[in-house]
Amino acid sequence: MENELEKYEPESYEVKNFKKLLITELQKRFGKIEQVERLTISTLLDPRLKKIHFKDFLSVGKAVVSIKKQLEDLFKKGHRQDDTRNTLQKSNYISDEYIKNVINSEVSQYLNTPVHQLFGNPFKIWNTLKLMYPHLYKIAIKYLQVTASSVPAERLFSKTGQILTDKRSRNKPKRLNRLVFLSSFYD
Repeated sequence: MENELEKYEPESYEVKNFKKLLITELQKRFGKIEQVERLTISTLLDPRLKKIHFKDFLSVGKAVVSIKKQLEDLFKKGHRQDDTRNTLQKSNYISDEYIKNVINSEVSQYLNTPVHQLFGNPFKIWNTLKLMYPHLYKIAIKYLQVTASSVPAERLFSKTGQILTDKRSRNKPKRLNRLVFLSSFYD
């Protein structure tokens, strides 16, 4: 959105000021959103988006490192479980170098494949990708469950507005909080 605003060249002074104010507010509210690791990882692991819209490539790099670390932990956890089940077999050993190669290969292959259709379902897409990227699939499913919607918060504000009327304007915040909580059971 910010890129589209930058492209637009208004003619009137008022619209120029509004554009400037809008860009300032966007940067203030969303300027550091790429530095929120959980959101960056969930965007990278969404096969419809991956890394195409990022501006802060340092944050992307940190997120990729974090994904690789989680995959490594997943590998080692699975390997330890195999060791406890079968302590007599020493051929079950997997080297750290092999694990890193598998992880690097899987992550780089995933990130370098083209993105999928924007209107596709990421869970269905990952169901088809889980054969190609079985380890990354486990991490992706965990991160794709991040709610990326403000609808619940908007409903809460709307409900609070319905409760806090002119007749109830003297309610203290604690009581209002309780009324909002109780009203949530009727939805």
